[in-house]
Amino acid sequence: MSRPGLRCQLVFVTLSAYIEAGLKAGTKPAETAMQSRVTYNWLIGARTDSLFFFLPWLFGFAVILALMQTDVSSSACLTFLALQGLGLGPFHMGMTWAHFKDSETNQHLVGTREQKLKALATTALIMVFCIVGMFANSSVVTAVFLATTIHHIVKQNSGILRLYHNSGESIPPRQIEEKTLNLSAWLCALIFLARNSSVINMQYLLYAAALVVLTLFMFSAREYLDQLFSRANSENQVNIPALLFWLLAVLFFLPFSFITNDYNHFLVAPLVMHWFQYVVINFVLIRRREDATGASSINIGNFLILSAMFMIFIISTGAWVVTYTNVESPLFKAFTGFLIALTLIHYVQDAVLWRFRDPVLKKMIIPYLKLQQERI
Repeated sequence: MSRPGLRCQLVFVTLSAYIEAGLKAGTKPAETAMQSRVTYNWLIGARTDSLFFFLPWLFGFAVILALMQTDVSSSACLTFLALQGLGLGPFHMGMTWAHFKDSETNQHLVGTREQKLKALATTALIMVFCIVGMFANSSVVTAVFLATTIHHIVKQNSGILRLYHNSGESIPPRQIEEKTLNLSAWLCALIFLARNSSVINMQYLLYAAALVVLTLFMFSAREYLDQLFSRANSENQVNIPALLFWLLAVLFFLPFSFITNDYNHFLVAPLVMHWFQYVVINFVLIRRREDATGASSINIGNFLILSAMFMIFIISTGAWVVTYTNVESPLFKAFTGFLIALTLIHYVQDAVLWRFRDPVLKKMIIPYLKLQQERI
């Protein structure tokens, strides 16, 4: 295993030891008493959660290592294929589009004339910003893409972690939980940017900012774990799968901050993991909704066919553009801006679709993802 991989494994083992010590802090209770303080409530099931929430971390790590072993041109092409096939391609974004085929969802979100106009205007503005921006100042568009992608991934991890929580469990305050996820993600981003900055003064500034964020994260993580363990008793148990997912979420970007100098590589592995999460969550939601209502709101077969056709078009066109043009080519800039625009539109759609604060959407989603009483 590479040094970064060993370093990440050491961090994981150290944090796991700290978590175990937290559970045993204070006294040495009998084993039965210890068991009464923990529970194992998986979101979907132990096997499914492991395959789609936890193991993809290793798969994403393997993807980025494979990309780093290729030459520059091949790596660019393979990175594009990985992003479109197992990242932000049609099989990912198509899941969001498919929800709007559901009549109840469509009526609630874009049922009125004003809602339709707002959606079209937002789509047009994002397209113009990204495509024109790639010609005017591609760095600005890239920075927006990087920031919104990190935010999008963190929000999904936060949402899944929220689904893991149940009544009768020890649950730290929501604000502290979200703070730990955000701080860890931006800490990794700052380290990545500092490592790759060509301006020495900017590098020092970024490292200084990373040190500040690291300090804030350490205090927040300590507070999170203290709150979790201090509330734990026979009536408010520590849900181990939720704790493991929190640990995974705070380490989501860590290894990729140190082993690559390409921002596409920095994002591709987290996006691959994000893809696995999103696909299984949507599949479970659709299937359980169909089983409960007896009506098929989304035709899986049609969805797969349309997504596959769109994916073939995007991948074949993109592979040609990446292989036979250069970054200064107008075609390359326009195509890149178009893909970034599709991605940002997906982020906006997701933010609207998975807004649990909306009582109508919450009623349409939570009962099918949570088969037991939840604390959301």
